[in-house]
Amino acid sequence: MNIQKSLKPVLIILLGLALIGAGYYIYKQDKVGETVENSQGFIINGIWKFKEVSNKNNLNGVDSPVWNYILTINNNDETVGTLYIDGYQTTARLNVRINKLNDSANVIFDSYGIGNQFEKYQKGDVLITVSPDSNEDSMSIGWYKIQPNIKENESGSIFIRQKDVELSTEDIEDIRKLNVADPIISNVSFAISGNNLLVTKEGKTIQTLALGEDALSALSLENTHINDKKFILNHDVNFDGHDDVAILTGVGYGGVNIFYDYYIFNTTTSKLEKSDKLLQVSNPTIDIKSKKITSSYRSGPQWYSKTFKWNGSTYIVSEAITE
Repeated sequence: MNIQKSLKPVLIILLGLALIGAGYYIYKQDKVGETVENSQGFIINGIWKFKEVSNKNNLNGVDSPVWNYILTINNNDETVGTLYIDGYQTTARLNVRINKLNDSANVIFDSYGIGNQFEKYQKGDVLITVSPDSNEDSMSIGWYKIQPNIKENESGSIFIRQKDVELSTEDIEDIRKLNVADPIISNVSFAISGNNLLVTKEGKTIQTLALGEDALSALSLENTHINDKKFILNHDVNFDGHDDVAILTGVGYGGVNIFYDYYIFNTTTSKLEKSDKLLQVSNPTIDIKSKKITSSYRSGPQWYSKTFKWNGSTYIVSEAITE
């Protein structure tokens, strides 16, 4: 009798622990099911933003450079979108495809958009991956072909959903222009003949451009650092929806400074015409929304920059900064 009385509290405690354990197991199973379900069907459409800010006081001569990443995924078709990257010496306009997996999505390069600066990727390249984070308005970034500018961002980078984003009339017009097909600049190639640059499309010469000595000398250089940057085809520098061309004219400071002259596509004549304003533009960065170009170059210990603002008919120099 005494033994039974002494065992009774122990049995009650063990039974309580068993009930608690069973309840916790059921709770965990429910949470796992919820996590799997959410990760399989997480909502990815919309506009997402990630901002890289260097915490270094001086990076390549520039104080605290910034890069903004904007991933826009079609509301009606989650398989297509765009990835724009703007910042220090960077203007990327990438049309992408989205491949959703069970618990992530691959952002895959499809083509370049108007205004893109450098062509680094091949169709089908996985640029980044995204996966659900702490809530429906954030996504973790996994870096692949695109790598962060700041090493510390290799892990822990987060896209934040941009809510209540309204497009202005100007924004809509810019987007329309980004989708205008260029009738002459797309799929062209270049060849030097004497002092001329031949613009060729589908095996036919469609234009002959006279080049100066600086351009001829720069274009003759063989350097892996600049071979893929001798011609920039998809810079729309007068914001009319048609690609213009930047042609290499010089390289300085051990490859830090890369200079270009711009040739603007004339929609009336369907010809490229050399700009009388955009000459010797170094390391150009184009801001489509603000309709301006920033030129920056290094000389000695200092960086210099100049900003050209498009006023609707020509460029004016809006500021000159010595850093």
